[in-house]
Amino acid sequence: MGYSKSELVKFRQYFSYSLEQRIRPRFALVKEVGVKIPLSSMLALSFPHFEKVLKMNRKIILVDKVSTFNFQVIQSTYYREYDLLSGTNV
Repeated sequence: MGYSKSELVKFRQYFSYSLEQRIRPRFALVKEVGVKIPLSSMLALSFPHFEKVLKMNRKIILVDKVSTFNFQVIQSTYYREYDLLSGTNV
């Protein structure tokens, strides 16, 4: 699942949750959304709170991706314009 043994040791309650009813379904959602959240947040929170954590983390990831994309677009535009001004081939 991608969690370290030390995280399991810190969150011993992990072993009290149902693998089929809680752990696998929530891990599948975390994986589908593409976020990384602490094991305790993934399992101990009620489902409505768990959904909020997923949505919050997904928004942060989307903002980061958009920011990175925008930076790459701006950077490539800058270099393309610089190349045109300097007379070099693009």
